[in-house]
Amino acid sequence: MLTRRSILAASAFAAIGAGRTRARAQTLKKTVHMIVGFPAGGATDIIARILADRLRGSYAPSVIVENKPGGAARVSVDYVKNAEPDGSEFLFTPDFPITVYPHSFRTLSYDPMRDLVPVAPAAR
Repeated sequence: MLTRRSILAASAFAAIGAGRTRARAQTLKKTVHMIVGFPAGGATDIIARILADRLRGSYAPSVIVENKPGGAARVSVDYVKNAEPDGSEFLFTPDFPITVYPHSFRTLSYDPMRDLVPVAPAAR
């Protein structure tokens, strides 16, 4: 006997299986700069370099990781905020400059909701 739960589970499984095509981003023709707000050699930098290696070729011809430490990652956020919005500058950062700093500092030179666009989580 089919129960409502088994019918819902089967339809959810079918919907997930039907949508297995991968979304592809448009390939850029210029070099991508991934901006990291911490010194080279740390965990954030290492994960950024692994991701940059995977993006090379499929998203852009070359991906350069640039470290811009200072101001507890606020320097890197300002740099990306002021960059051209053409997809060639990425901010690779933990969540706290975006989620905690607006509540911790009286004034920031950026508004995370207005000035930045989230792309995807990279690690947990």
